[in-house]
Amino acid sequence: MVCPLWPIHIVVMYVLTLCPVWFLCTGVASAFAQATWNLTFSPSKIDQLVEQTDRTVTIWTGAPLGPDYSDGKLEIDVSDQTIARVTNSSFSDDSNPSVIYLNTSSMLTSLPLNLSFALRGKFLGYTSVTVRATDGASNPQKVLKSDPLSVSVIRRPTIEDKVFIYAVAILMGLNYVNMGSTLDMDVVKSTLKRPIGPLVGILSQYIFMPLISFALAYTMFSVPALRLGLFTSGCSPGGGASNMWTYLLGGNLNLSVTMTFFSNVFAIGKS
Repeated sequence: MVCPLWPIHIVVMYVLTLCPVWFLCTGVASAFAQATWNLTFSPSKIDQLVEQTDRTVTIWTGAPLGPDYSDGKLEIDVSDQTIARVTNSSFSDDSNPSVIYLNTSSMLTSLPLNLSFALRGKFLGYTSVTVRATDGASNPQKVLKSDPLSVSVIRRPTIEDKVFIYAVAILMGLNYVNMGSTLDMDVVKSTLKRPIGPLVGILSQYIFMPLISFALAYTMFSVPALRLGLFTSGCSPGGGASNMWTYLLGGNLNLSVTMTFFSNVFAIGKS
């Protein structure tokens, strides 16, 4: 019996056979074209680089690049230029400090590489730095790429930040003292006699809210810091503002006060 797909099935089998081979060949070729470079950074990681300050980074290799790269260049690549940037480096042109042309000095290719550059923090966040060496061709055939150097940038501490933090801490403390002073335990006991409402609130706050925030964080953001921030917000207990909104919207104020009390107690227990 003749196959109903004849002769199309021959073409399909041919394509299915050659596709894995093609992907394998291109993957190996790209791996050879951009090999990992055994380059060392000092320091090996930049933590808490303050905004608008510089940190000197030294790079070196155990062996020279060789004559194949004598007309090439080194590129110091910062993955996110809004977080940090290269301000100056050895053997580079001041107009573009992130690019070092190797033909400016024979020692760059004849001796083990040892040079430094300054990295300036620009904005709060995380980024990485890689160094890439290419030959002099317009379409580089030989490329060496280092492993990334992790960089974290923090805000410059200011007097305004300290005043804001202390003011918020004092206001929040007064708010919780006020809520504790007005809390009527008889109201809490009467609410607990119908435990369905508090039970639903506790399950929502400590199971469903963290799970929903975790799912939303992975769906909406690709930056780990933003994911962590949204997940932390989903795990935070309700504050006194919930009581105000409950009162303004005509909700069950007794249940809201009870939930605020127990959510903060459970939050202390979980921490």
